[in-house]
Amino acid sequence: MDYVRPLIRAIKVSYLFLYLNTLYYLIKKCNNIAVSDTKIIQAILEKVNSIDERVNSIDNRVDSTEKKMDRGFDEVKVMISENGERIDKIGLQLAKLEDDAPTIEDHEELEGRLEKLERQATIS
Repeated sequence: MDYVRPLIRAIKVSYLFLYLNTLYYLIKKCNNIAVSDTKIIQAILEKVNSIDERVNSIDNRVDSTEKKMDRGFDEVKVMISENGERIDKIGLQLAKLEDDAPTIEDHEELEGRLEKLERQATIS
């Protein structure tokens, strides 16, 4: 999230330039209206302050979102560590169960022995 702060500053500067360009254009088009320099500067400062307030509110929202994300990541880490132990235990149990399970060769051998016993039983 380190890229957010410079992005917010860039937005702030671009808003300021956009406003100043607009203000400059209006002043040039309205030469016949007498506007004092102090009023123009005051209007610019008011606009800059409103932009600052907007950027600060966005900055605060970004901060709160970052904090929420950090808390969420911490919770996920805890869940992974808690469930990781369970998964390891289940994996061990499964490995032991797999070691005890008969293989295909064992089944074929038992099938052969069963057929031999069936033949002996039918002969008798």
